[in-house]
Amino acid sequence: AMGANYPVLVAAVLSPDGKLQGIQRTYLRDDGRGKADVSKPKLSLGRISGGAMRLAPVAEELIVCEGLEDGLTLQQELCRSVWVAGGTAMLPAMQFPALVRSVVIGGDGDEAGRAAASKAAEAFAKRGLTVRTFFPSAPYKDFNDQLREVRP
Repeated sequence: AMGANYPVLVAAVLSPDGKLQGIQRTYLRDDGRGKADVSKPKLSLGRISGGAMRLAPVAEELIVCEGLEDGLTLQQELCRSVWVAGGTAMLPAMQFPALVRSVVIGGDGDEAGRAAASKAAEAFAKRGLTVRTFFPSAPYKDFNDQLREVRP
């Protein structure tokens, strides 16, 4: 039997030298508003860890975050170079080109998000990068929810 068709958000994951190393697909509801109600709405091909979904060109200071929806929100709202890790566990593993000197981490507002941001900040600082973190305003879990005013 054939499976259902869904709209999909496709993002390229690039290595620090700008080569394609993976693809992340996010299946959406028919109206495009939110993830599809399927067992795995996010699927990856290739390698995600260490790479980045670059929503803007490399810059001396990058804003980084865990997920694509937040990345697109921050890119739209801040008009600065935003790169996305592709998941909580991927955040500390992100690697950057030599041009990058400073990384600003936009973390999720919940406990897991703050822990992930802290772990990533430590990892980036060990590599000699200047690091800052920021979070959505309470009570919002993430920046996309804050933009859309979706309260938990």
